[in-house]
Amino acid sequence: MSRQSIYVLAALAMLHSFAAAQPPVRVVDVEEPSESPFRPVQLEQPAVPLSDAGVRFAWEQEPENSPFRAGNLFGLAYFSGVQYNIADEVRFHSATVSTIYFFEDNLSVSLEASAIYGDRVVPRRETLFPYSFRFGEGSEGTFHGGAGQIVWRCHYLNYGTWSLYAEVGNGISYLTRSVPADGTNFNFILLGGVGFTKQISDSIHFTFGHRWLHLSNGGTRNRNPAYDGFMWNAGFFMQF
Repeated sequence: MSRQSIYVLAALAMLHSFAAAQPPVRVVDVEEPSESPFRPVQLEQPAVPLSDAGVRFAWEQEPENSPFRAGNLFGLAYFSGVQYNIADEVRFHSATVSTIYFFEDNLSVSLEASAIYGDRVVPRRETLFPYSFRFGEGSEGTFHGGAGQIVWRCHYLNYGTWSLYAEVGNGISYLTRSVPADGTNFNFILLGGVGFTKQISDSIHFTFGHRWLHLSNGGTRNRNPAYDGFMWNAGFFMQF
């Protein structure tokens, strides 16, 4: 055996002895750093379209792409008209702007400001329809004013891009004529109603509702006559 072969065999024997003296290597399950190229690729699941979300109740968590998720903020603008009757003899319309904030899924609070225009009607009781539908005709004169209210709303049933809601609220109003006729210019507001919304684009929704509206001075004067009417409203709200 040559001298070179003896050197090679001696080196291999030394390596074998060194390897045998080392503890066995263990593979530890350690997560790769976020910047590592060896991390598995996480594929995001596409969000289910809201139109396919099905029926959801108020106490259920809304999908991530739902407009009624907690923390969402909206701007609302709507037009409303108050139906009148022979007893109240008052009719008016209003334009309203509002900011809506969802503090929980399906639960929101809004601050509303309204500009009001209307008239007190002189009834002609001998006809089936005692009032004209044109402002100022057969009336004591027109009035205008403003109102502010806070409204709490619950979207109690959602289906796809449709939603049903119920709401309650209160506020204050001031009109240039007393409402009702034997009442006061300054009144407190109580309201309650129901309605629906329909999503028509990614950020815009149509809304339509019907409210009961109560006006009275809350006993701040010697007399406290009240006005009660029913209000329809229609408009749009947009997510910020």
